[in-house]
Amino acid sequence: MAPETRISPVGTNQPAVLTVAVTGPTGTLGFGLMPLLQADDRVARVTGVARRPFDPAVYGWTKAEYRRGDVRDPEVLRDAFRHADVVVHLAFQVTGDAPGETIRSVNVDGTLNAFDAAAAAGARRFVFASSVAAYGFHRDNPAGMTEDWPVRPARRLFYAREKARLEHLLQARANRPGAPDLYLLRPSIVLGPHVIGAKSPVGRPDSVPDTGAATAGAARARSGRGAGAAAVRRRRWSARCLQHRR
Repeated sequence: MAPETRISPVGTNQPAVLTVAVTGPTGTLGFGLMPLLQADDRVARVTGVARRPFDPAVYGWTKAEYRRGDVRDPEVLRDAFRHADVVVHLAFQVTGDAPGETIRSVNVDGTLNAFDAAAAAGARRFVFASSVAAYGFHRDNPAGMTEDWPVRPARRLFYAREKARLEHLLQARANRPGAPDLYLLRPSIVLGPHVIGAKSPVGRPDSVPDTGAATAGAARARSGRGAGAAAVRRRRWSARCLQHRR
């Protein structure tokens, strides 16, 4: 039986007991987020949904349970999200030699499946990891863009196009009656020990400074995971990487 759920009102210090479901728990951001959820007393239970098996106990994630599943399977997601208060959707195919249609089915269809499953399960909050790439790389982009700046992804980057498209699609779904609150994260390039993709920084990832991450185009993995944890707990976060839509 799932533990009793209490989500604290905004701006209060009242403790809460949360059940959190995470897709892509062993990816670039997932590996950073899971330890924070493990350490947070307000999180009682975490369900990690991934295609490849993993043992949470190996990483000391005693609150977590593994559910094998594919985001393209709505039934698996609905079952995995049962009793979840918050769903954090990190699963996204960035690299590989899969056909374009397969990538789109994972990224676009899989994300919409995750939101719909969260809504069907009665989750109160849905956190989606978008990207600063959704803004596009334009000469008229101001330094220190806020979340109000329009997304204009580069046509040549499928990743940016899909992230921007999904933001619009998710916002439309979030306007439906009874839908979960939608939180959009727009991290920049994330560096860290579990980075996935063609990223080869000069020097150690820890040499990237915490300040000016949006301007420099790179962020420590702990900055991205911190934004995710803040969204789970519904705390305020920098507008550069977090957008709340209701």
